[in-house]
Amino acid sequence: RAWAAAARRRYLLGLWRRLPARHLSPASAGWPAVAAPRLLGRTDALLRRLHHAWRCRLYRAAFDQTARNRMREKVTASVLFKERKANYGCSVAHPFVGDYVRLRASAAWRRGLGAAGDRYVVFADVVGKVARSSGRVARCLAVLSTGALLLLDARSLRLKRRVPAQSVYRLSLSPYADDLLVVHVRAVRDTACCRECRCEGEVSHTTLLQSGGGALDSSAEELSQCSSRDVPDAPGCLFGGEGAWRRRGDVVVRTCHVLELATKLFLVVQNAVGAPPHVNIATEFEANFGQQLVTLSFHALGEGGGARLLRRGSRMDVLV
Repeated sequence: RAWAAAARRRYLLGLWRRLPARHLSPASAGWPAVAAPRLLGRTDALLRRLHHAWRCRLYRAAFDQTARNRMREKVTASVLFKERKANYGCSVAHPFVGDYVRLRASAAWRRGLGAAGDRYVVFADVVGKVARSSGRVARCLAVLSTGALLLLDARSLRLKRRVPAQSVYRLSLSPYADDLLVVHVRAVRDTACCRECRCEGEVSHTTLLQSGGGALDSSAEELSQCSSRDVPDAPGCLFGGEGAWRRRGDVVVRTCHVLELATKLFLVVQNAVGAPPHVNIATEFEANFGQQLVTLSFHALGEGGGARLLRRGSRMDVLV
């Protein structure tokens, strides 16, 4: 008993001198070896767990709100792409920068689209937009704000397309180490088309039923009623059904920060809608290219040098 008590005392008095430094990462596995593992093994394991929890608490307490957001993005990327995307392991050590072109400091951005509602920049980088007709890649600036995904001209910052976060319902990627991201977009109601068709239809019907001077007055009355009614419920629209919905197609982009863009877009849609978009990782999936469904098929060739896109009718082959 006396020897056991002396061994415990020596262990506790000497442990604090051999503890790992506080500035080391909580992931560090350094821990001093115990002299008598049969006697002090359980105590040493308990103290090691408590010390690790304490270091994790100090590490979290040193974070500001920006660092917490970055850590949240990294954790989300791990949940989405770990063991599902081949190039995830290479991206773990690289922090998410977000604004790679320093768009927040641009005076043209603050005067233009930044002042129109898309002020807070979550992600900004020069990407390649894939043409839906030929598969060629055109250079543009992709900007992700808290409310939309914007595609701008890289030099003039002229808006080419704005995709609201509420319209994004799916993100598709391949399991290979490529840089392709497909953003699936819902169709939007073409209200101007319905308004014009309904007005013309009601005016023509009233003119045919009535004649004389009353026809002119009835037409004016119908026009005023048509402009005040609810547009989506307009009956008799010549473009009813599919034609009343305007769809420019899904967005296909290529970027070396594909996992960062997908993760940030996932969180932006989740915050805007309240539900996250579906993340589809497969070797083959469909994308809407305006009025045509195109099947994107990925083939791993292992040649290197980036992915090659080949468009053949209703099929687009991506050679990785």
